[in-house]
Amino acid sequence: MLKATWVLAIGAVLAAAPSQAQIGPRRTCDVVTVSSPDRPKVRERFSATKTLDLQFRMRVRRPDAEPHMLTLRVLTPKGHLYQELRVPYVSDPKHRTAPLSVNLPLAGTAIATSSLYGRWRVTPYLDESARPCGAATVFSIVK
Repeated sequence: MLKATWVLAIGAVLAAAPSQAQIGPRRTCDVVTVSSPDRPKVRERFSATKTLDLQFRMRVRRPDAEPHMLTLRVLTPKGHLYQELRVPYVSDPKHRTAPLSVNLPLAGTAIATSSLYGRWRVTPYLDESARPCGAATVFSIVK
């Protein structure tokens, strides 16, 4: 009796475990780094009045030479989608990673004129996947 109960319990745990399709693909994007081309020493906290652009940089690991699209979703401090930045790329099969960068204008945009200050988040997505391909990165924009 005890043995049958144990086997049933193990079966229930295995049935409840998420499949690989539910979890999504292995992380293929490295962490997004946020910097500013005009203020290279500043990290994680950027002034909307002193910073012209933010630069998002990352690497994507894909072993194929097929064309892909990286989408960076930039969210406001309240969690609303501010902008989607799309970067097309083709991986180099010899190096297996593609270094990518894209700029987000800051000075003179709605961020500064509407005082959208606080902790922002940028999350990478690969191709048309609904799941992120890497971890979200948090950064702050101040006056």
